[in-house]
Amino acid sequence: MFEIELRHERDKVILNILANAKLAQNGFTVDGGHGLGDSTHQLYGPYGLFVNNIICCGLVMHDQRYLYVADIKKKHEVRQYRLGDNNEAIVASGNGQGDGLKRTNDVPIKPCSCGFGDKEANIKPNCRQPAFDYCPNINKLDNHVDCPSFDGVCHEDEPCEPYWRMIKGSFKQIRRWCLMGEIENVNYFNRPKLTIRTRFDEKVTVHFYLEEDNSIPTFSFNDALIGHTILIMYAEKHDFLDMSTGVQQEDGDLVVIFKCSMETLIKTFGSMMAPPACFQCGAKSLSPTENSSLEKNENPVSAEQSSHVDEDSQLASASLPLKKCATCQIALYCSKLCQTQHWKDCHKSLCSSMKYLQLLRELDFTTSTVMSRKKCPPFSFGVV
Repeated sequence: MFEIELRHERDKVILNILANAKLAQNGFTVDGGHGLGDSTHQLYGPYGLFVNNIICCGLVMHDQRYLYVADIKKKHEVRQYRLGDNNEAIVASGNGQGDGLKRTNDVPIKPCSCGFGDKEANIKPNCRQPAFDYCPNINKLDNHVDCPSFDGVCHEDEPCEPYWRMIKGSFKQIRRWCLMGEIENVNYFNRPKLTIRTRFDEKVTVHFYLEEDNSIPTFSFNDALIGHTILIMYAEKHDFLDMSTGVQQEDGDLVVIFKCSMETLIKTFGSMMAPPACFQCGAKSLSPTENSSLEKNENPVSAEQSSHVDEDSQLASASLPLKKCATCQIALYCSKLCQTQHWKDCHKSLCSSMKYLQLLRELDFTTSTVMSRKKCPPFSFGVV
């Protein structure tokens, strides 16, 4: 049973709603409604709304019979109730007032792999400590600054650091960012809408408004399938009329959908960011000196053997020069065997999209180029 308490200056009225109650489409007045006054049928300056002893700022009823209550005084959290169920659930924050990683969100976000946000992370004292504006990971897609959580990106009406800075009276963009997530749900009712989950375990809704976009989209909704990964440049928070916060995407050339899981995409991009090595087994590239000495070797390791040499042997990393994929010219392999296996594992679905990863690899996310708030850097996936 939900207990809703209405207070005014001198008196209070308590309204009990049973868990199995059926609510009418239109509300009705439970007290007051006869003008300002101190009579028993009047209210004088009602100012508060209390649900189950929660001092709340807002009360929202979802179309799926969920009741959301925001507590702004005591625990700084949002609770969820469902009609017919006596249990309650904390769906946002619950960690007190503040602006830490567990700020109000649908679920507390996971820490970055660099240790930022993890209180138990063991970080070397002599190293620069990870912070909201610094991540040591060279893999941009595994970097919480270059590829932040949805909680970490700015609101479209509130430019924030480390991506924007107030310079000479106006906000200037000082670095780039992207939002990445694995698609969990696809909805085409009214307009395309994707529900994604970021690597920080956040659930985010992306609404597409491409009607006035004159650019050619760099993705196809045919690829918007559950399990595929979407990457959006310069994504920002947007508040919708249903009181939800998500992404309103209006530029089709800032979006790419990769036909693979987010884990596979991060691993592939990591291979591109690291020193040249086989994308399948990790065998490193040979230097020119090693190449010449290998050619003089009477018994070089064959291509088929290169990926099966014992890990303790140096032959695994010095077998043959690396060869590029003939189609994308980006993926590297030490043998035909590794190439065939990698093609079956993931490269078959990624090969045609490797050009976008190469563009991200070459793009300087830490650029110091100062751009105005209304004129973002001239970037587009459509240039490749």
